[in-house]
This record gives sequence, C-alpha cells and structure tokens, in this order.
Amino acid sequence: MPAKLNYGPEDRFAPIPPWEKSLQTVTAELFVRVPDAKGSLEGLCFDRKGDLYCTEVNQGRILKVDMQTKEVTTVWRADPERGHKIAAVKIHKDGRLFVAICSQGGRALMKHSNVGGIMVMNPDGTDARFLIEGYNINDLCFDRDGGFVFGEYIGTFQEPKGGVYRVDPSFQKITPVLTGLASPNGVCLSKDGRTLWVAEMATGFIIRYLIEEQLGYVPYHTVGGQGPDSVSIDNDDNLYVAMYRQGRYLVFNREGHPIGQILLPNREKGHNLNSTHAMCRPGKEEVYLTGYDYTGDEGAAIYVAGSFAKGNEEAYQFQ
Repeated sequence: MPAKLNYGPEDRFAPIPPWEKSLQTVTAELFVRVPDAKGSLEGLCFDRKGDLYCTEVNQGRILKVDMQTKEVTTVWRADPERGHKIAAVKIHKDGRLFVAICSQGGRALMKHSNVGGIMVMNPDGTDARFLIEGYNINDLCFDRDGGFVFGEYIGTFQEPKGGVYRVDPSFQKITPVLTGLASPNGVCLSKDGRTLWVAEMATGFIIRYLIEEQLGYVPYHTVGGQGPDSVSIDNDDNLYVAMYRQGRYLVFNREGHPIGQILLPNREKGHNLNSTHAMCRPGKEEVYLTGYDYTGDEGAAIYVAGSFAKGNEEAYQFQ
C-alpha cells in the first residue's frame, strides 16, 4: 500500500505555516465573555481611566468593559435600518469617540459607500453625528497634530480601489495617502508618526509606508484565511496583527520582522477563529485580543496575554 497523507490536528481549520511554528508562541487566557453578542468583536481601545471600549460589528454596538469588575455595557447602537456595521472606535485627545462605520456590503463594494463614514460622539454615546460620510471605513488612528488617517475598506485583488486617507486637524480636508489598495483593513502609526502600517486584507500584505519619504514596502505576506485584520503597536513599536479566521495574532518588530505569535484557546479544534483586533494596555505588559467562535458555541470574548512591551502611554489620544 502506498504511503498515505494524514491530517494533523489543525489541518481542517487554520494550520500554522511551518515557517511560523518556530516563532515564540503563547496562548491567551479568557478575560471576559460577551454573552449577548451575535458576531465578531473588534475595535479595542483604552480610555484615560483605563477602561476598555470595543465594537460588536454585526449588531452595530459600541461596548465598554469596566476593567475592575469586567462588567460589559452598551454605550451606543447604530441604526440597523441604515445597514451600519461598526468596525473600530478610537478616542480623540478631547475625549470624544471617533467611530468607523462601514456598510453591510463590506469589501464587495467597488465604489465609495453611501452608508459609511466617521461618527463622533461623547464617551457615553450622546450627541452622535457624522463627521465624514461617503467612505466605507474599517479603521482609523490619530496623528500627532490631532488629525487622523483612515482606511477605506473597498476593492478586491482584481480591482484594488481602496485607499488610506488623512483628515487634517480641522476635519475639513481629506487627502489620499495611499491608493490602489485591495481592501485596506487595519491602520496604525508608529510612535513617532513617521511610519504607517496597513493590513491589506485581500492580498495578505503587511504594508510599511514611510510617510516623509513616500516609500512603501511589503515586509511580510501572510497566508491562509482571508488576510490580516486590525493592527496596533506597543511601547516598543512592535506591531500586533490579527490573523482573521485563524484564531491567532502575529507580532512583528518595528522593521517588520516576525518575532512572536499569540494563539486563542481551542483554535486547533476550530473554535474562536474570528481573531480581529489586539490592543496593548497602556502601562501594562498585557495585550487584549478579540475572538469569536463562528463555527462552534464558545461565543464572543476578549482574551488576554502577556505582551513584549507595555501599551503605548504616549499615544496621541493621551496627550
């Protein structure tokens, strides 16, 4: 009888590529479940008091987690009749929430969205209004001047029509930074604001763009699943990248070299594969990670693991 191929423990779900198995690896622990969630969590962001905001994408909710009691409350809910999904929430230095709104069409949209944009509101969800409309926005991050960049989550491998744009501090002028992208998902800036990281979901590219030089590189090409999701940095400028539908997160150093990975519990059994966002806690060597078990019954949850460095206490939202 000829030699036979046999499945490994993860082969039916999201096997770790051989060249990444040797990376330093830890498994996260459960921090809190969100029992009434009906889909993926995303958009983790800490406020000045140390509490954690996140989004529930499909139900269009902004959630707040009390880090002492682990109580989860709903801060705001989008209008379901407008087809809104909430992909990210970031906090401006004046305390307001800036919320990335995308449409139900997601990256299948091949033109600017008539649904999505950026909404702003008070931390308790009051006085919610659109600041920018007409873009299908998945993520944003603030720069040192009080402006911000956002990724328009449209375009496919065949028709790369997405881009990253900068909004000036007056919130009046929108300027393209990178165009011709295939569903840019996560965006974040280095601590000095000179390097822009972009996770291009439809190609699997991790893009490192040097803003002053106007030069872009692809230091890493991810494989499997549907490409990389949200990105964030720690206080050493390490980059944490969510590997969507793989139940894991890759960590890169400031030059884009992979140096570690974090696994979600039971991923090898096909659970908690919707891994969408990681965020390091300011002042703590802790990284919080979202997971959703779309194939099983473990629901939506936030997990925690030890990080290479503390969360970025110099983030522009705190200055």
